[in-house]
Amino acid sequence: GNHFDIVKKLERKNNWQIIVEKPTFLNPSNFLQAKDFKNKIIPIFQNRYNKSVVKAKEILSKNLIGDIHYASLTLDWFRPQRYYNLADWRGSWLNDGGVSTNQGIHYFDITNHLLGGFKNVFARMRRIAVDIQCEDYLVAFFELNSGLNLDVRMTTALRHPEEEASLVINGSKGTLKLHGVCCNKLLLTMGDGNKEVILGKGKKTEWGEEVEMPYGYGHKTMFKIL
Repeated sequence: GNHFDIVKKLERKNNWQIIVEKPTFLNPSNFLQAKDFKNKIIPIFQNRYNKSVVKAKEILSKNLIGDIHYASLTLDWFRPQRYYNLADWRGSWLNDGGVSTNQGIHYFDITNHLLGGFKNVFARMRRIAVDIQCEDYLVAFFELNSGLNLDVRMTTALRHPEEEASLVINGSKGTLKLHGVCCNKLLLTMGDGNKEVILGKGKKTEWGEEVEMPYGYGHKTMFKIL
């Protein structure tokens, strides 16, 4: 909510790099203003440093699954009314946002990191399970800058704790699937005739780690890089 106001004050120190928790800014006009700042603004998107995502980046950079045909992004998380009742700002347009800009933003970042930026979108948002200003359900169709198609469904209306976030990337030779509560696991499935050639006999097809919380363990790697 007030991230931009804080960044604007720090912007006077134009030799500073400014680290900002997500969502960086909620108002599109703030993004446009921030482009003129001399500072480097670094949002905290720690999940792109998950071991699974690092491996996915490597697999894609080596073109192991071939030409990418399409991708699907889904999020099923559990956020009941009592979660929003803990603070007035939660679920508000001004200070928090809904599933797309709060919980789902990490997985849009992973998509951007692996497949490139977003060009066009057609989306529908709904409130289906809680009393808040913003959406707890999103379905969308994106065209990426590369021309790739991405279908998206995100919700926090799940009503059990078995949460899942997944990004499935389908190529001409196989499929890469990030999954787990925060895309902390990776499964690589190759098509007929490709598995032995690309992976070699006995090579791994699964990577990642178990996590105790949906934030993952990427913060430490991120701050080491910074």
